[in-house]
Amino acid sequence: MSGGGSHGGKTATPSTTATTPSSGSEHIVEAGETLTSIAKSTGTSIADLRKANNLTSDSLKVGQKLVIPK
Repeated sequence: MSGGGSHGGKTATPSTTATTPSSGSEHIVEAGETLTSIAKSTGTSIADLRKANNLTSDSLKVGQKLVIPK
């Protein structure tokens, strides 16, 4: 029997590879990004981003996780 972690020293997987919502992919908001820029870069609409993430405004926070609908 050996002591230590149950996964050979690994503590967790990075959040970017965490379980992806079945409705699409995940995006982490970076500084300077807006709903408009994210919608354009992911090929979706602002309305679809709002709906998928239950957003009531265009305000985003750095580090916020957004579901990107398919």
